[in-house]
Order: sequence, then structure tokens, then C-alpha cells
Amino acid sequence: MELNEFSLDKILLFFFSAIGVINTIFLSLYFSLFVRNRSLPNRFLAVFFLVIGLREIKSVLVLFQGNHIGYLGFFGQFVDTLIGPLLYLYVTTYQSDSQPKLYSWVIHTLPYITIMLVLYYVIISCNEPYSNYSFHIGGAIYIQWITYICLSVNGIVAILKKLFKRQKLEKKEWWLINLIGSVLIIWLAYVQTHYGNYVLGGVSISAVLYISMIFWLYGRKSEFYEAPAKYGNKKIPEEQVTHLLSKLNKLMVEEESYLNPNIKLAEIASRLDTS
Repeated sequence: MELNEFSLDKILLFFFSAIGVINTIFLSLYFSLFVRNRSLPNRFLAVFFLVIGLREIKSVLVLFQGNHIGYLGFFGQFVDTLIGPLLYLYVTTYQSDSQPKLYSWVIHTLPYITIMLVLYYVIISCNEPYSNYSFHIGGAIYIQWITYICLSVNGIVAILKKLFKRQKLEKKEWWLINLIGSVLIIWLAYVQTHYGNYVLGGVSISAVLYISMIFWLYGRKSEFYEAPAKYGNKKIPEEQVTHLLSKLNKLMVEEESYLNPNIKLAEIASRLDTS
């Protein structure tokens, strides 16, 4: 199909989809290669944007080839299975006080990758077109997707409580709300696509562009997307601080512990009855 055969609405859809692809691929490369802190959360974020971009590429190709082509339908649904898990992995590792494990992605991605590949192989082996099954497979995928969105929302309950109480939120907290909210909008757009109108785009592309806008608006001033420092949200009560300072002063002044060259922080913490 040539571009001059498109109606105006499809030309606009193609244009905005192409912009969405460029934006998400750019963000993926940025978080992969150019951020100063190449932490595990940022790696998940980079792959998340890449998957969103690949999904948009599928939508662009559909305009030319048609959704009846089996490999396009499979490709789109294959990357759909990763959007929710990657969002969840980013939010949970970003929020975690403990050091996240690199292999944590396996539990939430590999089973879905395996299931999709096996399903595709079985369908093709039976000489059946994938499109005969894509509707039901897609329905299951969208249930999986919204489940991970709900799990991600559960990870920011404390932030949402602050929002509803009209307390001031940090830029990093706004970032998580905007990211999850945008993915929810994308999900709603694709569900509408799945069960009727092929409007994809306007809504979901706008959501992706919104993420980009938030990134450029705040990113130059503050690396809000990076995970907070470990124990950064841990505060010692003022009374306990006074008590610890008194004991530390006694330890150093009266017992002259500072003269011991072999003393270690763990030993001092033990004698102060703290950790």
C-alpha cells in the first residue's frame, strides 16, 4: 500500500506513530548508554522504552501490510507480554531499599517469552493462521498487562496517599505516577483497539510523548528517574539522635576509643547498641 492511498486519519496516525517510535527508541538509547547511573532500574527502564517502541513499529507496519499477516500479529502480541512486567520490574527495583538482584527479570519475563514462542510454533505447525487465535491470545495478554499495572500501582501506594492528602511530592514521585499513568492510558487505547476501533494511536502515542515531555522538562535539572539512595528515606528520631551522640561522646572522650587504630565502625555501632 502506498502513502497516497491513505485517508487523512491514517496519514495522521502514521505520522504520530512514527514520532512515538523515534521518541521511545531515543529514550531507550539514552537510558542504556548516556545516563551517569547505569543501575538495574535504569536498565529495566531502557528495555521498557525499547519494547514500547517496538510495539509502535508494529502499528506502523500494520498501516502498510495489514494486520492479517501472521508474523505482525505475533510480533505485536509478543512485545505486549513484556510491557507490564518491565514496568513492574522498574517500579519495584526503583523503590527497593535493598540491592535488587540482576536475575529478578527472569521470573517476570522468561515464562511469557517461552509461552508465546511455544504457542506460535504449535499454531504454525498445525498449518493454522496465527490470526485465528490472536483475539483470544490478545485478551489474555491484556489481562496480564493490567495485572502488572495494578502491581505497580500497589508499589506506590505510599506516594498516592501523599497525593490524596495534598502533601508535597518530590519530582521522583511524580515521575513514577506519570510513568504508570501513561502506561495505563496506553493499555486502555490498545484494549479499545482489540475490541473494536483501531484508533490506537492518538491516545497511546500522546501518552508516550507525555513521558518524553516530563523527561525533558525535569531531567536537565534533576535526575528524577534514578532510584533514591539506599536508606535515603530512613530517619532517626531526634530523641534517639541525642541519646546516641551522648553515648558516642562518652566513648570517644572518656574511653578514648579514637586512639585505637584497629577500631571498626561495626564495633562502634555494637557498643552504641545500634546498626
